[in-house]
Amino acid sequence: MPKKSTKLPGHLKRRVVLTGGPAAGKTAVCEVLRRHLANEVAVLPEVATLLFQAGFPRPKDQAGRRLVQQTIYSVQRNLEGIFEITHPDLTHICDRGTLDGGAYWPGGLERFLGAMGTTLEGEYRRYDAVIFLQTSAYGEGAYETESSARIETPAQAR
Repeated sequence: MPKKSTKLPGHLKRRVVLTGGPAAGKTAVCEVLRRHLANEVAVLPEVATLLFQAGFPRPKDQAGRRLVQQTIYSVQRNLEGIFEITHPDLTHICDRGTLDGGAYWPGGLERFLGAMGTTLEGEYRRYDAVIFLQTSAYGEGAYETESSARIETPAQAR
């Protein structure tokens, strides 16, 4: 007999976001979870890495940075929606979430939220748990920039 679902219609079993500064270990944790809990979790890749490794531009000016973060936010929301459809019975682990763009937005988080037409509370409600990992840039000599998508200096990562 099929197992009866106890989740509410339209609500995921769970959506967890791993967030934090560059080189905090988010992607490494996601890989461990994917490897050891393959039948229980679906891991959403980091959207910025997907875009930048595919050649998405990285403008230095504020208008360009805003457009990049708007794109990342939109793709993140859509990716979460796709995973709801394609993996409805798994716990979703997000390598970064919709609020991460606030760290890169000219003017900070409040301006980012306003530009995205959302609120801090509304974004937190999208996730069942938010796990913050501290960047390794605080450790002496520990900050690695092996990722081709990572361009932040240790000072920027802090």
